[in-house]
Amino acid sequence: MDKKMLLRKLLYVLVIGFLPFSCSSDDEDIEEPIAAIEYPEQKPILGDSVRVVVLGNSFSVDATAYLNDLVMAAGLDTTRMCVYNGCINGGSFADWIALYQSEEKKTFTKMTGCGSAVIYEPVRDVLKRRWDVCVLVQSSAISYTWDSFEGVAEQLVALVRTECPNKQLTLAYAMPWSHTVKSHPREWKGNIDCAIKMSQLYGVRVIPVGTAVQNARDTRLENGMYLTRDNWHLCHGVGRYIAACTWFQVLFGDAFHVSVLDNTAIHPLTEAEAGETGSVAVDDTNRRLCQQCACEAVKSPFAISDLQE
Repeated sequence: MDKKMLLRKLLYVLVIGFLPFSCSSDDEDIEEPIAAIEYPEQKPILGDSVRVVVLGNSFSVDATAYLNDLVMAAGLDTTRMCVYNGCINGGSFADWIALYQSEEKKTFTKMTGCGSAVIYEPVRDVLKRRWDVCVLVQSSAISYTWDSFEGVAEQLVALVRTECPNKQLTLAYAMPWSHTVKSHPREWKGNIDCAIKMSQLYGVRVIPVGTAVQNARDTRLENGMYLTRDNWHLCHGVGRYIAACTWFQVLFGDAFHVSVLDNTAIHPLTEAEAGETGSVAVDDTNRRLCQQCACEAVKSPFAISDLQE
């Protein structure tokens, strides 16, 4: 063996020896996260109207559940905006492509703004409406590995742009929150890297809910379950509120010249919510901290912020 080959093998052994261990139980099956060289610019969502359609799943239901409360408290002109959420439970990019191709009708529920309470049409027809923003949501079970995006991301982006008559349409990607820095650091980094690559390849605006929730996990807002109610879905109260604040800031902040910071909306728990594990009400003692977590994430979507309480 020549000296160059020997040095290469020695260097490989040294590098592998110092790689961090993952906390995941199925570490051997996880793809290496993508190395992100630089953070892509996040362009503002602007325009006279912000009409949003979401190709989502239960995570987008969580994220938009309290959105209307923030919109109402901010006094936004709801004739200029709307958010319609389509939900496939556990749905992925591939599932939305399959539903689009099937011509099966799907319910899209209005979460805030103007328009009918629901739209019930084939996905192809829904996309033919004049939207300003289309939010894409990947299944959180696979959102940390680029293999789950390969091919289907390009296909979904292409069909949305083809069907939507508004050629100035903004595409957005909602970053999930289910993997935490402490419990699943490798998957957390994979989530970040996949969001970065979506932005780099397809010019999408990232809605960094995962970062906002992670910001909150290191504060007094933490509920002992990483701000979830079942280790996946956000807890009622502060968890869903932080997500709604993040969506509000990304979707409406620039177009309506408004900040979610100091929004007066709170969320007392309903009887049903109070009975769920991990629920924490939003009141005047914690709402601003929730809003700060969201605003810092929007400023720095791919890095955790150290919030000074």
